[in-house]
Amino acid sequence: KGTNSGMVTIPTGLPVNGNTNRIKSLANSIPVVEYIRITDTAGGYQRGDIQVKVRVNDQDNDNIKYMFYFQSPAAGIEWQGATVREEIENRTQGIEYVFTWDSIKDLGEKVLNDVKLKIKPYDYKDVGEEKEIDLAVSVNNVQLSGSGDVRVDNSFRNMDQTGSVTVMFEAQKAGEVTCTVYNRIGRRIREIKKQVLPGFNTCIWDYKDKDGKKVSSEVYVLWVKGAGIDKYIKISLYR
Repeated sequence: KGTNSGMVTIPTGLPVNGNTNRIKSLANSIPVVEYIRITDTAGGYQRGDIQVKVRVNDQDNDNIKYMFYFQSPAAGIEWQGATVREEIENRTQGIEYVFTWDSIKDLGEKVLNDVKLKIKPYDYKDVGEEKEIDLAVSVNNVQLSGSGDVRVDNSFRNMDQTGSVTVMFEAQKAGEVTCTVYNRIGRRIREIKKQVLPGFNTCIWDYKDKDGKKVSSEVYVLWVKGAGIDKYIKISLYR
């Protein structure tokens, strides 16, 4: 209400003479995720402990709690809390941190190509807007038995649903590995060569023959040879 003197009381916090800085400050005081990304950007499968870079800014300089979540629609996993090895409480705002996600504990020994991570920051007063990684991550946590081991995650495969098969193997040394596909009568269907390093490696077959045509439903033999490996496995393909 106006007084007899003609003076009008301006409520605290409202802009005066067009100055909106106060209102902007109030609106921007919640923590804001600048980015969240996987540290390994070379492509291919992620395995086991996955490193995640995160930076959160808070205009009030409050400490931040970093809350991580993951999902995989293909595995029927909706958003749920992720297991992170480092302390997530009372982190200084405005600093890049690298956190380690224990994907084996959360996903088990699975091969998944649609895994996403997100973070929701909390400054102990307000929860900021959540932010997801830009692209889904391919995770392969299948554990091989040792040097020379070769396997696939599933030997009975629907070609229409899967699109390809990933052959996993443990190379004894660096070198060239040849993955050769044979049909049930021993005819060579496809040959895939790649250079590998010692340890876990993969070779992907897209169900196509050497002429680029999709193969038919049948039992196939995949022979992996090179880098200290000489082993074959069978898979059954159907539609």
